[in-house]
This record gives sequence, C-alpha cells and structure tokens, in this order.
Amino acid sequence: MVNYDINRPLRLGEVRTIRSDGGRKLEQAELLFSSATIAQFNVNRTTNKIDLLMDNTDFKYQDLNCALSKRVIRDIYIIFRDLYNELEEEESEDKE
Repeated sequence: MVNYDINRPLRLGEVRTIRSDGGRKLEQAELLFSSATIAQFNVNRTTNKIDLLMDNTDFKYQDLNCALSKRVIRDIYIIFRDLYNELEEEESEDKE
C-alpha cells in the first residue's frame, strides 16, 4: 500500500486509512467513489461494528449511514477477495 499525504484530497478510486497506536490500529478507511461521494468506514469499538457513512456532497441524495457487523464485513471481504482474484496482474501498481 502507498502512503498518502493526509492533507491531499483523495483522487477518484483512492483509499486512505487513518491509524492509531503507532499504525497498529485501523481507525478509519475512506474511499472516493465520485467527485461528490465518499465512503467512510469507522471502527466503533463500543458497538463492535464498522460504521459506514456514504457522504454525498451534491445533496441530490440523502447520506447513507449504517453499522456493519463482523459477519457482514466477512461476507464483503470474501466477495472483494474473489473479485480481486478475477483481475489480471497490472504491470506496475506504482504507475498511477
């Protein structure tokens, strides 16, 4: 994974993570879906769930906000792993 400047705006399709405890604990992951839509995944240690917020800045749609259980995260992980495995290797992931 590439380290990004936290002050630089995300580019379309980029993922940014925010970590604590010297990088050992993941606190938040952000993914920019479009110029107006960002997804934020926040670890909620109180509820033991991942809080998902889909923020749409053009106000055409209401924001989506929900809590994902460990089981749901597992299912999403498996689906994305399988999708990932369907892709061909790129020449270099650093050439973006």
